[in-house]
Amino acid sequence: MLLPRLGIVGGVNFLIDTGAVATALHPGDGVRLGCPFDDLLLPVEFEGVGGTHTYYRETAVIAFDDSNTDVEFRFELSIAKPHPAVDGLDSLLGRDILNRVRMEYDFPQERLELVQA
Repeated sequence: MLLPRLGIVGGVNFLIDTGAVATALHPGDGVRLGCPFDDLLLPVEFEGVGGTHTYYRETAVIAFDDSNTDVEFRFELSIAKPHPAVDGLDSLLGRDILNRVRMEYDFPQERLELVQA
């Protein structure tokens, strides 16, 4: 993932969440990537299972690559600052990205593949 304004490049293991409207970077991954939380702008409120929390919108590029294809998307990532309500949560790959790919899930073969639509 690339956050151009913040100068951040790094990998994130996202939890696929078909119920999430937006892709979200949670504090554990933000800290690991060196996110300057105090420099975040553009607050937006999201309501989830744990209640309402403020996230910050940041232009991002997400890339999926494997041996067969390279796929990347530019989008608005929602970043949560460290807070007890979101600390420890997995970062989420939401419908803003999932609606742009085809998801192939094969449980017996333990395979989940995202294919550009």
